[in-house]
Amino acid sequence: MLSAGVTAVAHAAGGGSVPSEAAALLLLTVCSAMGFAVTAIPGRRFARTWLMVALATAQGLGHLMLSAADCHQHGVPTDGRMLGAHVLAVIVGACLIHRAERGVRWAVSTLRRVLPRLATLVVDRAKSVSAVAVLRVAPRPRLVDLSGWGRRGPPVFA
Repeated sequence: MLSAGVTAVAHAAGGGSVPSEAAALLLLTVCSAMGFAVTAIPGRRFARTWLMVALATAQGLGHLMLSAADCHQHGVPTDGRMLGAHVLAVIVGACLIHRAERGVRWAVSTLRRVLPRLATLVVDRAKSVSAVAVLRVAPRPRLVDLSGWGRRGPPVFA
């Protein structure tokens, strides 16, 4: 999703059109497929150069898709704004991913320090009191005897 958003912004900043809803959906599909392909590679940690290559590939595929979907044709004398915007998008995307990974590592390490301390706070059962008061009430006698003793039928003087 990050790559799709950055690609759309870079494409519009480079002189291309803002993607339509259909083009945005295709862009999201292309970038999601690229992200799936990158995460399918074994190994949990990627080098920064590999991340830059993956983001540059996603930018290139996204640019081609946006150009085809919006019938956007490049003229012969291109001024390099589009290329510069996509290169800047690769750098911004890599920085955002790097910061997000650092933030996740910080959050996990903080939870690893805090949760064991919380687990050691044990309630002393001898001193604990139930929060719910228990009131025992003697059963009341029934108004109608449903035990089955006696006659069944209308009263005698009826």
